[in-house]
Amino acid sequence: LMEVDILNRTGQYDVSLSVLNAALTAYQDSTDLRYSRAMVAEKLGNLEQLEQDLQHIINLEPDNATALNALGYTLADRSTRLDEAEALIEKALLIAPKDPAILDSLGWVYFRLGKLKESLELLQQAFAMFPDAEVAAHLGEVLWAMGDKQQAKNVWRKALEKTPESQILNNTLLRLEVEL
Repeated sequence: LMEVDILNRTGQYDVSLSVLNAALTAYQDSTDLRYSRAMVAEKLGNLEQLEQDLQHIINLEPDNATALNALGYTLADRSTRLDEAEALIEKALLIAPKDPAILDSLGWVYFRLGKLKESLELLQQAFAMFPDAEVAAHLGEVLWAMGDKQQAKNVWRKALEKTPESQILNNTLLRLEVEL
């Protein structure tokens, strides 16, 4: 896992995947290795592998809030399987009700479902606890969709001051054609 971490930090995801595949031949039920491979698969755009690994973890550990949230968020962000995403994330939130990553994920799935008020409430809670660029991207997008464009810009601007290289935040601004 330490080797994989170093490889991931240097963007060597293909090599990282090879290391994880080799390790999983010996330790096929290692949830740490499976989770790491799922995250590498996401970086490589292999959502099928991500889903298989996270589902394997959930089958072994049905109350693994991290795996439930990761799968739910991926489904919410990268597919139209929003009802399934919502169920997974809501289960994760029951297990870890104060986790800002899970609050962010549920806020994001609610946004994708058109539940803007509920989404805004959860994303504001998540951002208050963990004001990172990804939560800021989501919160700003909900504010933008609700017509509060100035507040959205304020959230994004503050996040960019801390993390100007944030891919998700910069992609959100490009997609929405926002100039700060």
